[in-house]
Amino acid sequence: TNSTKPEVLPASETCDLVTSSCTDVAIEGDNFVPSQNLECTFKFAKLGSNLTLTNEEVTVPAEFVGMSQVVCPLPEDAVARGRSAFVTVSNDGTASSEQVFLHVV
Repeated sequence: TNSTKPEVLPASETCDLVTSSCTDVAIEGDNFVPSQNLECTFKFAKLGSNLTLTNEEVTVPAEFVGMSQVVCPLPEDAVARGRSAFVTVSNDGTASSEQVFLHVV
């Protein structure tokens, strides 16, 4: 059902702006459902000697690929500025995955 909390495989992906457009993130997991409220939340982070969360957060509609995969389009300013983020997924716009996917640019 839409209220089922999806599971995101805790993984990370590095996207090289030299070789790729880095415009979306494919996220593997389980319990994704094709709902009107399927969304990804990007919690941006600064990459230094370690990864530190900023206060910036952006939520975008997700594309349902299958029960075990969704695609999240990166916000345009994140692509332009080469920003890293922790990504969570929600089927209903309320209950987000407890696991996060790390997207590093």
